[in-house]
Amino acid sequence: MPNTITFYPWDRKAEELMPPAAARKNIAPYWKDMPRFHGDGDLEKFKNGEANRNNVFLSMKHCMPYYDAMTAGYHYLLHTDINVKIIDGLPRLSWNHDMEPVANRVLHEMPVPSGHYQAHFGWQMYWGFQMPEGWSAMITHPINRYDLPFSTVSGLADYDVYPLPGNVSFHIKDNFEGVIEAGTPIMSIIPIKREDWEAEINTDREFFEQKIELIKEKESVPMAHYKKGYRIGMTSS
Repeated sequence: MPNTITFYPWDRKAEELMPPAAARKNIAPYWKDMPRFHGDGDLEKFKNGEANRNNVFLSMKHCMPYYDAMTAGYHYLLHTDINVKIIDGLPRLSWNHDMEPVANRVLHEMPVPSGHYQAHFGWQMYWGFQMPEGWSAMITHPINRYDLPFSTVSGLADYDVYPLPGNVSFHIKDNFEGVIEAGTPIMSIIPIKREDWEAEINTDREFFEQKIELIKEKESVPMAHYKKGYRIGMTSS
């Protein structure tokens, strides 16, 4: 049985807003548009069964850890267009919706990421979520979405005992003016099971040699060794 995360509207008006959705349903446009290969004739080699790790130039689209991170968990989606204009050297945000998507923050008490305006905003959440017992959720910028004109701050909360919505801080990137469109993912929601961990250092030579054998195995596979041989992956719906 899969674990269940329950999303619920914070008030009746929120029922009309788009709910959070599985991140795999909001794959970045740049990823969709990216070719699988960068070298001339590489695609033909692949179709003809002639491609290997030494004669083709693979694109990032072959990196499953990158893709799995980007499609992990859920996305909270912006419910209305936001217009961004620079006035007196700072971004001014406006929208045409009675449920405000953004709250201005007066205090500038946290470090501002490089390449962002010295202004602090907060995403207004109208959907809450309940996690199963023993599970928390990491709230962070949509993973690997550096193409977006803002950066969302990260937080980790125990949503099994505190299943309430809140505000999540974000910053606007320098020199951005334009529209952040409705439906844009504004944060990733990554379920995390709370467990105790401890670290150990292993300098045993036999342990290291086992990893060397994995490298040799990798080099013996023509392509997509991780995807075909090791990747387990997780799905969210």
